[in-house]
Amino acid sequence: MLDFIRRHSRLLMILLFVLGMPSFLFSVVADQGFSVTEDRIATINKQNITQSEFNHSWTNRLHELRTSQGANFDIAQVDTPAAREAWLNGLIDAMVIQETAIQDKFSAPESLVRQTIAQLPQAQENGRFSMDAYNRFLTGIGASALQYENSVRRNEAIGLVINPIADSVVMPAKTVKALGDAMSEERQVRLRWFNNEAFINGIQVSEEELSKWYEENKTSFEIPEYVNLDYILLNQEAAVAQVNTPSDAELESYYQSNIRRFSEVERRHIRHIQVDTLEKAQEVALKAKQDPTQFEALAKEYSLDNGTKNTGGDLGLLQRGQISTIDEAVFTPKETGITDPIQLGNNYHVFQIVSIQGGTVKPFAEVKEEIAKEVRLQLASDRFATMATDLTRLAQENHDSLQAIADALGLKVQQVDGISRSGLLPKAQAGAKAALGSEVERFFTLPRVREDVFSAEMFTQGLNSGVIEASPAELLVIRIRDKVEKHIPPLAKVTQQASFMMLNEKAHALAEQTGQKVLEQAQLDQTQEGFGTAVGISRFTTNLPEALLNQIMTAPVDKLPHYIGLSVNNAYVIARIEGVTADKQDLKDLFTQYQAPMLDVVLGNEVSKDFTANLRKMHKVEILPLAKTLLEEEQQ
Repeated sequence: MLDFIRRHSRLLMILLFVLGMPSFLFSVVADQGFSVTEDRIATINKQNITQSEFNHSWTNRLHELRTSQGANFDIAQVDTPAAREAWLNGLIDAMVIQETAIQDKFSAPESLVRQTIAQLPQAQENGRFSMDAYNRFLTGIGASALQYENSVRRNEAIGLVINPIADSVVMPAKTVKALGDAMSEERQVRLRWFNNEAFINGIQVSEEELSKWYEENKTSFEIPEYVNLDYILLNQEAAVAQVNTPSDAELESYYQSNIRRFSEVERRHIRHIQVDTLEKAQEVALKAKQDPTQFEALAKEYSLDNGTKNTGGDLGLLQRGQISTIDEAVFTPKETGITDPIQLGNNYHVFQIVSIQGGTVKPFAEVKEEIAKEVRLQLASDRFATMATDLTRLAQENHDSLQAIADALGLKVQQVDGISRSGLLPKAQAGAKAALGSEVERFFTLPRVREDVFSAEMFTQGLNSGVIEASPAELLVIRIRDKVEKHIPPLAKVTQQASFMMLNEKAHALAEQTGQKVLEQAQLDQTQEGFGTAVGISRFTTNLPEALLNQIMTAPVDKLPHYIGLSVNNAYVIARIEGVTADKQDLKDLFTQYQAPMLDVVLGNEVSKDFTANLRKMHKVEILPLAKTLLEEEQQ
């Protein structure tokens, strides 16, 4: 149970997938009726689920997931025998629950129907139910108000069969406390690792040993079925390559039209003193000219501008137009210094030009290369749009070859290898043109690409793909060049890999043997010599192998220190448990905030599954042999 709670994230994803099924399934069951008798894969009482009906509902489900997940949707991870089996069982459970609702005359009250409709997201405007929005929703689905209300009534009645069971389940308080206590316990642990790599040096492997080991372990070298591809890539680089470099005259014309972009505007550091009479302004100007270093002090003494007087009248670095009313006064003088009094509105100002950062213009020769690149990119943008339109048209017209498309657009047909249904194969398996690790790897890791590659059109019929949008500025068209069946390569092709694996296996045996001897000695003398720094470990710890964490957290702690040893991946590790902190507050907060609220949901789901299983026993449910073939067939 504790392991279940610790790994709740992954399990909750599965749980949410299952819990998300009923409402969709009920509508499928009700709308389709599952009444056709041909190609039956399951029967429930006198009703049937046929192969075509299952395929239709499963295809709809995949479409839902594709729409919600977008580019992250990976059909190879979703369209699996286990997922199909779960979906079929969901269909059966939905029909069983529907049969129960009909037989036992479950009926949803009108108040529940009205409440459900009132909470319909499509019928909301500004957070409240809107009859206009509701009518638009009904028009959109092509149903009358009566039809939709009957549908809601039917689904709510079905929900009354099982929802009260799930909603009424509460995890016992003692169980919640016990789990909370376990999850909030932290153990102080020192670790000592015996890594395989420390034992590899000195191990010798003969050809005979390696050959024998390979024969015993050859299945671990099996390479899955994969394809090698030809592809056309249209991107910015391809479009730029088809754009001529503008002439010097064209570039200079562009330079003159955008001269301000290649210029640095003059800026001046300005201070000022604001007074209310000309006489006082003249007095201040005279004192400032006699000793310009006193300007800041004069500003603090005389200036009426409360926003700047305490900073010595500082206006900062200005360029023309920032304070347009003072432009003439502060940008006309050729040199730094103190200005005569200037009247602005009802006040008088004395300005100090502290410094001048002169404006400059980069010469054409200096920016010519930059301009050429910029102009070509602008021209390439138009060229890309044209090529993208042509690529879409040509891909629709040419299904049997990429070369005709490439020739028409002036692109290259390129090659990449090692694309399997589940991912990309390493260079050791796919060869020098492997997509994995190449500059174009990111294109072929896209789930959409692999989905197209193994579609019936491409994989079975040998056609080109359509245009695949890897990004708004990167378009692909792909074609299978050849298929490589699942196979086990001979030892000669995997000698290096096999040698490493065998050496690692022998090294692991030595690491384990050495570690066990150290463990025995440590248990005798209770030493901590050779162990790392003590760290706090709890069931929330995620950076340790799962088996090691379980051993640490379940080991007896009535007598400390306590030592345990365990063989893990590529190492043997000894853990020295030397302290226990119960009821650690930050761990308890994590449990209370994130895990405790899930317990009722998880328990309710388990109880609902048991209840549904009992309902299935009350109805004549039979899964027919054709279902096995349908569920396990390869994706196409």
